[in-house]
Amino acid sequence: VNLTVPSSWIALLAAFVITYIAIRVRYGSRISGVLVDAIFYFILVWKLSVIITDFGHVIKSPLSIIYFNGGKLGFYLGLLAAGISIYIELKNNGFHRLERIGLFTGLVTIQAIYQISMVLLNEGPFVAQFVTIFMFLMFAMYVWLSLEKMQDSFNQYALLLIAVHLFVAAFQPVGVLGTSVVVTL
Repeated sequence: VNLTVPSSWIALLAAFVITYIAIRVRYGSRISGVLVDAIFYFILVWKLSVIITDFGHVIKSPLSIIYFNGGKLGFYLGLLAAGISIYIELKNNGFHRLERIGLFTGLVTIQAIYQISMVLLNEGPFVAQFVTIFMFLMFAMYVWLSLEKMQDSFNQYALLLIAVHLFVAAFQPVGVLGTSVVVTL
């Protein structure tokens, strides 16, 4: 049986699984649980948003929900659902610095693995591929190796992530207006 799956889905799945394992090992079940809940809500809303974005097609072919998603709108709705789930969890249990750092590290790791996977799964200009792999790999390593220092300068790391992504995006064909840059912002 042949199954066609977009490379972005493979990259996203790889990013989610690897990040979950890494965060679970480093921070334990509480933070990884918050992260996996956010991932679950993101996927659920993103996939089911096709009901909103293409209602007529879903009515004619209900199984289309399995293959299709809500596109960019659905993606952003999924991000919103993930963000709300994280916010509610942290609000109910306090905004502890360690949880914020763990979730930030998870987001950096997801973004880095996703970007590197997309380079490996797709063709593109060599310079864009090299810059993407190098910058995201170096930044992810920097974050993971300097976790103890992060407690004093969390906001600077978040701004550095935005700067790194904008720099990388300048080399990519889509540019700074791509969906992944919006995710980082």
